Amino acid sequence: MKKQSYWSTRGAHQRGSHSGTFGDHVRDVRESVDGSKGELLHCETDDTSETADVSASVLARMMRDYEQGDIKEHHQDSFDKLQQKMSDVIIAGSAPCVICYCAMKNTDAIWSCSRCYCAFHLQCIQQWANDSTSAQLQSATAKLFPNRPVQWTCPKCRQNYSIADVPIKYKCYCGKKTDPPSDPWMVPHSCGEVCGKSLGCGHSCRLLCHPGACPACPITITVTCYCGRGVPQMKRCGSSGWSCGKVCRKVLSCGLHICEDHCHAGICKLCSVVAEEECVCGRETVERQCGSAEWHCSNPCSKPLPCGHHYCEKVCHSDSCGECPRAGTRTCQCGKSVITDLPCTEESPTCGDTCGRLLPCGEHYCVMRCHAGPCEACRQLRVKSCRCGKHKRSVLCTQPYFCEEKCTNLRQCGIHQCKRKCCDGNCPPCEQTCNKTLSCRKHKCAAPCHLGPCYPCPLTVEIRCACGSAMLTVPCGCERETTPPPCKQPCRTPPSCHHKERKPHSCHFGFCPPCRQKCDKSLDCGHTCVSPCHSEPKQKHSALLKGQSKKGRQEQETCPAVDTCPPCSHLIAITCKGGHETVNVKCSKVKEYSCGLPCGRVLACGNHTCQKVCHSVTNQSSHEGFSEECQICEEMCAKSRPQGCSHQCPLPCHSGPCPSCLEQLKLRCHCGLFPVVISCIDWNEADEHKRNRLQSCSGECPKLLPCGHQCSLICHHGDCTASCEKRVTLRCPCKRLKRDVKCHLSESTKIACDDECKRILQKEKEKRRLEREAKQAEEERLQQEIQDNQMALLQGKKKKKRKRREFGGEEKEERWWSKYRTNLIVFTLLLSIISMPALIYWAGKQ
Repeated sequence: MKKQSYWSTRGAHQRGSHSGTFGDHVRDVRESVDGSKGELLHCETDDTSETADVSASVLARMMRDYEQGDIKEHHQDSFDKLQQKMSDVIIAGSAPCVICYCAMKNTDAIWSCSRCYCAFHLQCIQQWANDSTSAQLQSATAKLFPNRPVQWTCPKCRQNYSIADVPIKYKCYCGKKTDPPSDPWMVPHSCGEVCGKSLGCGHSCRLLCHPGACPACPITITVTCYCGRGVPQMKRCGSSGWSCGKVCRKVLSCGLHICEDHCHAGICKLCSVVAEEECVCGRETVERQCGSAEWHCSNPCSKPLPCGHHYCEKVCHSDSCGECPRAGTRTCQCGKSVITDLPCTEESPTCGDTCGRLLPCGEHYCVMRCHAGPCEACRQLRVKSCRCGKHKRSVLCTQPYFCEEKCTNLRQCGIHQCKRKCCDGNCPPCEQTCNKTLSCRKHKCAAPCHLGPCYPCPLTVEIRCACGSAMLTVPCGCERETTPPPCKQPCRTPPSCHHKERKPHSCHFGFCPPCRQKCDKSLDCGHTCVSPCHSEPKQKHSALLKGQSKKGRQEQETCPAVDTCPPCSHLIAITCKGGHETVNVKCSKVKEYSCGLPCGRVLACGNHTCQKVCHSVTNQSSHEGFSEECQICEEMCAKSRPQGCSHQCPLPCHSGPCPSCLEQLKLRCHCGLFPVVISCIDWNEADEHKRNRLQSCSGECPKLLPCGHQCSLICHHGDCTASCEKRVTLRCPCKRLKRDVKCHLSESTKIACDDECKRILQKEKEKRRLEREAKQAEEERLQQEIQDNQMALLQGKKKKKRKRREFGGEEKEERWWSKYRTNLIVFTLLLSIISMPALIYWAGKQ
């Protein structure tokens, strides 16, 4: 019951959420657009035609490599099946899931079988596989045979799959891409790339990722005819076999005759010439085809063997009869004793020993004496358990034991008991009919009673268009959720408006789409009405529910037609009040208007324009002249000043040139220490030399020259370039001689040392040499002293004999008492304490 509720819940969910097909999306968009105008239009016919156009475009793109050539002639059946398969997938809802009977949307995750290529919802097939495998694992058979593989089958073709093959991810048809995106211009659930599956001929499929089996190979190759005698021709690889029409003339299997058929595919037929043919042994003769294999009669060979006493007992054969089977070394009847030189005419004797051969029971041995022929049945008793293992009894070894107790285990269906006597636990399948109501809710399951959900209904239902010319076959139970097939037959319903003819459209259910032609009625203004036709009654509800047949057509309510035409919508050119722009306005809304832009006419001052919003003027012929309705200028003068002047003219808006600027500029001098005030007009009229002079503060320049001394010029523009006249002191290399020169001449002037300087320098060199020699001698002395000390330490010094001191006897005795006095006192105290109880006991006893 839980599984049935799951499928019903799944179906309800799909029926509620899977209605958004490509045509439904177009319908929703159009209804929302028409609803904004207060009208509800029914576009089912347009949806069907647009869906059919998209389907045809995608199919043409998919089949462009197969449209030419002779491949369609040789594989027309498979080609039509592939086209129908892809057409059903492209038109959402025409290929429903046979598990939940709900339409498969283009955005749903699906899985397709590798054998029948039937598609299912990924969630449905996962639940189906889990239910099938869990039912097998919980059955009694799985407990008795734990190593038996657990498999689940395709709901449609019964293809077996293992647990590892349960789909987990949503993949495209060719399996290259996971979670392929939905594209309205590609086959749904396709990755859009080349399929690439191997076709078995060495080539790969050139179609884009597609459902169903791959068609025949379209590659062009050069091949010969079937018989190999014709001239090679260019053919498609999928239909490469061709016949030249000549006689085959290949040697037949008999090796005597040739094939008289025309060039054909495959191996030649058996030779049809009838002749008398003997059997292998040559005893019988019958009429048989020439190319048939050798035959054997049912008679024994009966040829004498080499022994001369016996005959061959083999059935008709062609090889040699061989030696007599009774000749040579033989054994006794039990096989324990070997007998040689026994003639083939005598039987093997018995040895007299116990037979000892293993009996058919496989546990006991024969206790009779050596004998000819088979051993007797085992007669020993044995305690055996019955087949179900519940009872034991002592019976003959060769006799099976079965109890009378019936099995109470449930069969694989999980509903009915086994009731077989002495069952070993491997209960047979249930033989009763399931008889459960299938998910189509119309038929009952005719399969044997089983565990888990029933397979989908195997019957099919035909769904037709409104006129009945187009038909679509779907599984039983899917007719309510399947979109009717598109029909390209023209609709013959007469128009319901004032026009003579309708716009041509295809067959459809319900009312025809609203008339979209122009009204063309004459209006009071003289124009004709250009609005869409509005004299047709408006429909209130949809003409037909999804999947509804002609018998289930619903009665619909209509609104009365609107005879009055809407206001004239012809466009007329109108200029605004100020003459700024000309716009096109509907004829019914023509009136004087303001464009909202500023007036822009030049005022009386000649400098500014009118900023009032577009208004009426007395002189509309000129768009620039001043008008009485324009505003009066109240602005300040905004004329441009001379170059370099940033001040505004202090006068109100006026005509003619502005007066000279009398503002004062406050600048810094060249040295940057003091501010300088200059008139704006003097500054702007002065040249560069005069500006440098006006900006100077007439003080000393505080800047430093490269030599480090202060510049001697007054405040000036740019870098300091004057020569430094300061006096500096120069010395010779030994610093004894010196001379004062100007700073700018110090780099070019050099002072050399005289003879006295050289003599003093020589004396200092001699002094440094003597000091260096004395220092070296002192270092050598110290090194020698350190070496002597190290040698003395290595050789060591002689030990001196210590004099023994003699002490008197009294001193020794005194030293001994002082050393052990404390120990003696402690020992005496401990001895007295220990002996005290013994003295007390002895005294009490006295």
